[in-house]
Amino acid sequence: MKVKVYDFEGKEKGEYDFKGVFEKDINKALMAQYVRVYRANQRQGTSKIKDKSEVAGGGRKPHSQKGTGRARAGSTRSPLWVGGGVVHGPTPRDHSLKFMKKMRISTLRSVFVDKANDKNVNIFEYPSEANFSTKKAKKFLDIVAKDKKVLVIHDNKESLYESYRNVPYVNVSLVSEFCAYDILSCESLFIENDAVSLFEKRLTK
Repeated sequence: MKVKVYDFEGKEKGEYDFKGVFEKDINKALMAQYVRVYRANQRQGTSKIKDKSEVAGGGRKPHSQKGTGRARAGSTRSPLWVGGGVVHGPTPRDHSLKFMKKMRISTLRSVFVDKANDKNVNIFEYPSEANFSTKKAKKFLDIVAKDKKVLVIHDNKESLYESYRNVPYVNVSLVSEFCAYDILSCESLFIENDAVSLFEKRLTK
């Protein structure tokens, strides 16, 4: 699986071959399952209603059992009354689902290959000097990404993070922290040159 390599002027310098990763390594069904599990695990599950026993008040019988012409009622907090409890409403629950480690790695490979097949994965060389600005970072992306939603993966370079974090359509992540959903949700993936080896290990381990 070959991807393009750019210098930080936006000039193409060649290609990099991700060994052990192939075009056929795409499992669409697993990717769909991963998205469902990921989104389920983001749910807090803290929605809560009060039933009849939890609503304040309602201790006194509102009117006589007979003789009023009205329906029998034992409490003003019945679900039939305004201000009463709610029947079968949401209560706190755990929505989380499990996804095995081997499945996560396989999904990561599938997502990466799918993105690379669409020519949306690139490697870029980051200048060694620490004095770097958001202006230069945006100029580079204007050349190679053209206002796409971008994920930049780096190897713990503070100046790189600080230069990209203020660009509105860019998400910056450490190579040890990103997940398959981060790649799925971006339009273009850029991997900093020093982070490539660790990125490759995450795809093939």
